[in-house]
Amino acid sequence: IILDYSASSGDYPVGYEILVSSDGASWNSVATGKGNSNMLFVILDQTVKGRYIKINQTGSKDLYWSIHEFYVYKSEEVAEEVPLDMTGWIASASNNTNAAQNAIDYDDETRWDTEALQAPGQWFMVDMRKEQEFDKLVLDCTK
Repeated sequence: IILDYSASSGDYPVGYEILVSSDGASWNSVATGKGNSNMLFVILDQTVKGRYIKINQTGSKDLYWSIHEFYVYKSEEVAEEVPLDMTGWIASASNNTNAAQNAIDYDDETRWDTEALQAPGQWFMVDMRKEQEFDKLVLDCTK
C-alpha cells in the first residue's frame, strides 16, 4: 500500500486500518499503521483476495483526509508494475460520498476528502465488482 499525501499538506490519515471483504459484510484486517508527512509505502505481507477494500480512519486531526488517487496492484515478475484496471469500480465513503469516485478516476487533479476534520470512524471503500488478488495499494493524497 502506498499512501502518498505530500502535496496535500497534512491531509494524510493519522491512523488507518485496511480491511478486505468478499461480500461487503464480513471483513478481515490486512494492515494497520500511522501516516506521516511523506509518502508511505505499505506492502501487504501476502497476496489477499477480495472484492471490497475499506480504509478506516483510526486517528483524529484538525485537518481533512484527502485521496487524490487510489490504485491496487498485484505484484508480477515484470519490470514495471501496472495497477489493476479500475473500469467499473465503485467508490464510496462515510463523508462526502458524492466525491468518492474522484479517487478512482485516473485524474490526480481531482480528489475525495472528508469535508470534515479527521476522526475515528471515517472510511473510504472501493467495490472492485469482482474478487481480485492484490498485495499492494496506492493512496495518493499529494496534490
